[in-house]
Amino acid sequence: MNSKANFSPESENQLNKVFPQIFLRLEEIHLRPLSLDDQAPIAISANDPDIQRWLPLPFPYTESHANTWVKESIRKHSIGSGFVGAIDYHDKFCGVLDVKRVDWIAMTCEISYWIALGARRHNLASVSLGMMSEYLIHNMNFNRVEVRVSTENLASQAVALKAGFLREGIARNSGITNSGQTDLIIYSKIPSDF
Repeated sequence: MNSKANFSPESENQLNKVFPQIFLRLEEIHLRPLSLDDQAPIAISANDPDIQRWLPLPFPYTESHANTWVKESIRKHSIGSGFVGAIDYHDKFCGVLDVKRVDWIAMTCEISYWIALGARRHNLASVSLGMMSEYLIHNMNFNRVEVRVSTENLASQAVALKAGFLREGIARNSGITNSGQTDLIIYSKIPSDF
């Protein structure tokens, strides 16, 4: 039996690989590891109706929720199952970029993102998504990076396209929001896209 068949993309410590502490910058947009200092702005941002619409988050979203999520994100980073970065603009927290569903064997992952209400319309999500996907493919040798977006979330679809992702198709009934099940559009970027 092939021993690789025993691994699954959901394994939390495939091949004992982990992400480095990733710091990326383009002009005034800075992507850095999430920290416990981010829990207050996360709690404020996560109560925004647009973020609540597209993510299955509790409402109201408290600092206690944020503290638990940040600690879990740091734990997942330490065991190699993901990396959550804070998006800063002019050195102020403005959003989150989450690398998840990491498969260290196939070298694939998914990225999700959100931007705080007052920081939208500055291309923060598309620039951050572009920087991170390029880093993952060129510096860490990932073969595929995916973005999955609700068919109704037009703003997030525009972010994926602006970041250079290609639309592949629709995964029916594969996502969940606070409104219930949703179809997800699958976008991807692979090395030959550069």
